[in-house]
Amino acid sequence: GHSRTLLLDLARKKVFTTYLVVSAGELHTAPEVSEFTSLITELLDTGAEVILFEPRARFKYDPKKAGVLKQNSKNLVVSFSPDLTKDWDAALAELRTHRNFKIFDQAQVLLDLGCGRADCFKGHTTDGHLIYRDPTHLTDLGAREVFKRFSTWYPTARQP
Repeated sequence: GHSRTLLLDLARKKVFTTYLVVSAGELHTAPEVSEFTSLITELLDTGAEVILFEPRARFKYDPKKAGVLKQNSKNLVVSFSPDLTKDWDAALAELRTHRNFKIFDQAQVLLDLGCGRADCFKGHTTDGHLIYRDPTHLTDLGAREVFKRFSTWYPTARQP
């Protein structure tokens, strides 16, 4: 309610022209996804640019423990059935048609710091540094790496 009004007011006044959105949207219910889509669309309608950070991998366990236990990392990343994420996937497909809407794939950036794929990713870099501090949140190193990639990706993403 209130924060939405405030946000749109800032966008209409052109206080900010670029919005970074971080969301675990793939888990939202259909009404939440629809509210999210309408907010993003309203932001885009003011002429603003909206960049969504692709939801990153989540773990079924704490990555700190995996390093210690040298667990076999087979399927430790949570995967969601397409049925569960269909509303979110449809919303993104619709938003992608807008030229001021961009998606930054932080999920792949993080996987690439590790083995490159969800099926073998442990939440660590290939040389063993922790990039997740718990099943869903990044360490400082993980966050720094994401923003380092973001800052090289962003200028190229802005080109028509």
